[in-house]
Amino acid sequence: MKDLALRKCTPCAATQKPLKGELLKPFEEQLYNGWAVIDEHQLERTYKFKNFKTLLYFVNEALKFQQEINHHASITIDESEVTVQLATKELEQVTEQDLKLAKHFDEELFRKKV
Repeated sequence: MKDLALRKCTPCAATQKPLKGELLKPFEEQLYNGWAVIDEHQLERTYKFKNFKTLLYFVNEALKFQQEINHHASITIDESEVTVQLATKELEQVTEQDLKLAKHFDEELFRKKV
């Protein structure tokens, strides 16, 4: 199985299948601490920021990337925190696309200390 970081995000295809149980586990193990799989239905993580300016930069960069790949998370902003929820809307389940987006948020946005 390829590492999530090596997989490219692409617009959702009608052929995408939900990941559950044993299919989800190997991908889940590649995510950073902080991500929770909720009832095999969605991914969720809360990011904490030192200031609101950095928080807004993270959100804006996240929105730009989501627009590029046409796959969108639910994002909630609360003072110094951003909560991200991921599930492929068409399937109402977690797909590989959600996992790749989670990995992108961690590696390309949050870990680079936006």
